[in-house]
Amino acid sequence: MNNRNNALDDLIKQERLAYQKRVRRLREQARKKEERLALHTAEIIRTKHPDSYSKYEEEARRLLEEERASRSSRAKRSAQSDAQPEVATAEQDQQDGGTNYEY
Repeated sequence: MNNRNNALDDLIKQERLAYQKRVRRLREQARKKEERLALHTAEIIRTKHPDSYSKYEEEARRLLEEERASRSSRAKRSAQSDAQPEVATAEQDQQDGGTNYEY
């Protein structure tokens, strides 16, 4: 009976892996299709309305730069807070019952 359970478990595992692979492939296909659509849309706008395209392109570049700066700022703050050790104050030390030093 145990061999059948192991075989069934192995079969289920194989099917799950195959399903996950299909889902990843379908999601990647959908992402690429959306990307191609966006590129074609941008090309049409660029050729038919170059002034509008330039204006929106500048705005998009500005927004991307703001996002990059925001991420960078958050990363720097996180790195600084991780690098700074916590220092107990005398008040905190008294609240904790004093420091117990072992020699």
